[in-house]
Amino acid sequence: MSQNKWLVDIDSWVRKDAWQFFKDYQDPFFNISTRLDVGPLVNYSKSTGQKFNLRFLHILISSIHEVPEFCMRIEDDKVWQYRTLKCGITVKHEDGRFSFTYLPFYSEPHEFVQKSDEHISLHKQSADLRRHSEEQDKVHVSILPWIHFSAVKHPRKKFAENAIPIFTIGKYHRSEEKTWLPFSIEAHHALVDGWHAAILLEKIQEKLFLVEE
Repeated sequence: MSQNKWLVDIDSWVRKDAWQFFKDYQDPFFNISTRLDVGPLVNYSKSTGQKFNLRFLHILISSIHEVPEFCMRIEDDKVWQYRTLKCGITVKHEDGRFSFTYLPFYSEPHEFVQKSDEHISLHKQSADLRRHSEEQDKVHVSILPWIHFSAVKHPRKKFAENAIPIFTIGKYHRSEEKTWLPFSIEAHHALVDGWHAAILLEKIQEKLFLVEE
């Protein structure tokens, strides 16, 4: 067994009833679209030159690791808990095409930003734009810096086994004397409730306010 994951005992799991109720739904995913106050991060990025999206990704992945339900996956009709997750993102190439790549997680934010930046630069030189990992130890993040959205829907290849959550980041804008970032969470309801999404959003916002400390 991988040291990065372990089997959840469903019989003793507090979400046993929710798991049995939602796991066989034709479409078991829910989506919550909201906004985050990213003013401190925007100011920090401008003053330090650190890339906004990469620092936000670190805040996001760090927060996800603090909410166990977002680290659970479904494999062979069993629930597995993962210890560490990679960040799967789409990368835009000069010819307009997009490809997938996966950023390893580093707990130290500056190390994550630096190594992710290097990883993306090397990935853009790759000739294979179709590379896609079928492993479950990841989350998907879609970055849409051109759109200030209020709702979003993602295609899903398979519902039954694919319980990987998808997070979407939009174009931030100024309103009400604050800088807001559109943000959405798409998660499998057999593993995650709206309450867990609220906890995650709170953790992300707390880290955004503390980014300059």
